[in-house]
Order: sequence, then structure tokens, then C-alpha cells
Amino acid sequence: MHRIMFVDGMKETLRYTYRLRPMSAETTLTLLPQYLKAERNGKDLTVSYRDIVAIWLSFMPRGAYLNGYRMKIYVRDAKTITLDDTTYASFFTQERQGPAYRAFVLSLIERVKEDNPSAQIMGGRNFWAQTATLIFGAVFGGILPIMGYMTLKAGQWLAGLLFLAFAAAFIGWTWMFVNRNRLRNLKGGIPEELLP
Repeated sequence: MHRIMFVDGMKETLRYTYRLRPMSAETTLTLLPQYLKAERNGKDLTVSYRDIVAIWLSFMPRGAYLNGYRMKIYVRDAKTITLDDTTYASFFTQERQGPAYRAFVLSLIERVKEDNPSAQIMGGRNFWAQTATLIFGAVFGGILPIMGYMTLKAGQWLAGLLFLAFAAAFIGWTWMFVNRNRLRNLKGGIPEELLP
């Protein structure tokens, strides 16, 4: 949805439109030959690729989806631009935009690397965010099996087995989330686990 491509000079121009939150204004990002243009609520921001100091990719599920992807664009002396591979179509529903997101992200990274070789291209989450996720996962993942055991001991076999199954799924999913979001430099290439 919302992927428009055309050739402008030697570079393809891409547009990516999304809504991060329900009922918020749509944001349209356009990759021009020398600039990134962001439009939202009638306001425009034009940024030279040389002024993009960092791009961070992460695995960031949202809403009802068990997988999802996010990119943050850090601009010198300007606000950070955040985009996801989903957009809110209404207050309750989200639409996947995986192919358009992927094309936009890869094209932007190539342009930034070309115009600003010193820009950071990173993947994952910082140490403190990962630590908080691990602690929460360990606590919650530890409580669920205990509850399952206590429920089994009380003779509630179905409830006990459901607790244990949910505990196993939760621990497995938390480990996958932390593993995909391990901090790393992506200048050598973007791993598939950080793209739809």
C-alpha cells in the first residue's frame, strides 16, 4: 500500500505513507535524489542525506501481530523520524506494508551510506532496553511454570497444562525477540531478521 516509484535522474524516487498511531495524521516520506522529505499535517521537513547521522532497525511487533519492524532515522539538529512496517487504517485495524517498507528502508540506507559514509547503520536495541526485556521475560516466564505446577498439584490438569504451554511459548518468543534485537553494526549488510 502507498508505494509509488518513478525514476528521477539516476535514482528511483520512493514514497512511503504510514500512520504510527490510531487517529493520528498520516506521514509521507519521499526519497528524492539528494533529500529525504517528510510531510505530516501540512508541514514539510526536507533533510539532506548527509545530515542523517544514524539509522536504527529493530524487530518491533505492534498490535495483534507477532512480528513487526521499525526504523528510526536520526537527523542532525532535527527530530527523529520513526516508521513501522504497519499503518493504522482505523482505530482498531492495522495494515501490513512489508514490501513497501522493505524497499524504502533499503533504498534510504544505500543513499545515506553513499552521501554520508560516517553515518551509523545499526540494528537492535540498546543494552538497557534489552536488559529490561530479559528481566521481565525471566520474571514472568518463571511465574507461569510455578502457577502451572500449582494448578496441576491442585488437580486442575487442563489449566495447569495451559499455563505450562503458555510459559513455553512466552519464553521462546521472548528469547527470539531479544536475539533478533541484539545490538550490531549493519554497515556490511542488513540481516533478513530485521526486514519483513
